[in-house]
Amino acid sequence: MQGRNENILTSMDKLVAFTKKVILWKSRMKAGTLEMFPLTRKTFVKEIIPIIVEHLTYLEMRTEEYFPSMNVDEFDWIRIPFVKLIDSSNFA
Repeated sequence: MQGRNENILTSMDKLVAFTKKVILWKSRMKAGTLEMFPLTRKTFVKEIIPIIVEHLTYLEMRTEEYFPSMNVDEFDWIRIPFVKLIDSSNFA
């Protein structure tokens, strides 16, 4: 999350995507799906699922702690500056 052309908007997009991915992984793990972790195929599934779910829960909690939620919707005009100029009500 560092480097050229990186800013708070792109960083927040990455954090939101990562958090959604962790939530999706947790829900799939609880359903018994291990396809997102291919190396776990050789393990005892019933024994490893609670460990992975616990880890993902901890990861989600720590991510939210280190990177507090921030509403960046009000800054969408920076991403796409001409969206506000093109309003359908202007054409009526």
